[in-house]
Amino acid sequence: MRFLQNLGKKTDEELLQLIRDGNKEAFSELYSRYSIKLYNFFLRMLDKDHGKAEDFTHDLFLKIIENPNLFDMNRRFDTWVFHIAYNICKNEYRKMAVRNEYQQGPGKDVPVITEAGNDRWDVLKFSEALDHHLKSLDEKHKMVFLLRYQQEMPIREIAEILDCPEGTVKSRLFTTIKKLSEKLCVFDPQIN
Repeated sequence: MRFLQNLGKKTDEELLQLIRDGNKEAFSELYSRYSIKLYNFFLRMLDKDHGKAEDFTHDLFLKIIENPNLFDMNRRFDTWVFHIAYNICKNEYRKMAVRNEYQQGPGKDVPVITEAGNDRWDVLKFSEALDHHLKSLDEKHKMVFLLRYQQEMPIREIAEILDCPEGTVKSRLFTTIKKLSEKLCVFDPQIN
């Protein structure tokens, strides 16, 4: 029991080293730290597809179990694991694009937002509208927004994950926020 308590104090990188050495409890600790974050990340990136989000989260942790030596000990674990998650999403977007070329089905209806007068807007409605408008963004802008505001990562780490300059991340964030604020302005109580 005392050994398990000590695992909670270890860094992610130290836990990964223990996983390399075959420590199953270290994997459990790392899983408990990141599984929900990664699941929520996949959920948002994959249009709330719970099945895919769960599958991709498990697949990612399976990769960690099978190949813990692939981790570069000079990097931060969270940056590395979200870089892998980003690549998984990019691959899924490519597969989805190919599928969409062959399937010409009817599109989903766009949710209609109506004025609420002086009433407070329901947080759920805002969240639904945000999700809807995030879907319309290209993957790079959506990814930057979610890493920054859902995962609360600093610009520097996002740049590492996406393998691009910090200025590019800032530019994408600015563009995304501008687009979203235009689409979601109806939720601003200051606008009459």
